[in-house]
Amino acid sequence: MGRTAEDVSRLPRWARQRIERLTAEIEHLKAVTSAAETGQTNVTLLNGIEERGLPPNARIRFRLPRGRPGSDVLECSVLRGDPDTVEIRSNDGRLVVLPSVSNVIYVKVERQ
Repeated sequence: MGRTAEDVSRLPRWARQRIERLTAEIEHLKAVTSAAETGQTNVTLLNGIEERGLPPNARIRFRLPRGRPGSDVLECSVLRGDPDTVEIRSNDGRLVVLPSVSNVIYVKVERQ
């Protein structure tokens, strides 16, 4: 486990369980990263100059801040069956699409 092979059997049960959960999470993230690096998706996250692919059928969730308790949530994904189309869903209200210029739109959640 990790860089060293310490014996964790003498640790308290809560610590062993935490280490097991973290190890499982690391393996899951490695699998997700591996799937993304194989080019199985055309969606990438831009972080500065680094691009990271997402696994197939991944969703990106944006929680929009509001001035009141709670917030609006938007989910984005590539439309299944049509890899040239992005699907955007609102979990909290209807979507308002505001065109800006020929290659830019703004998406806003409007509560009724």
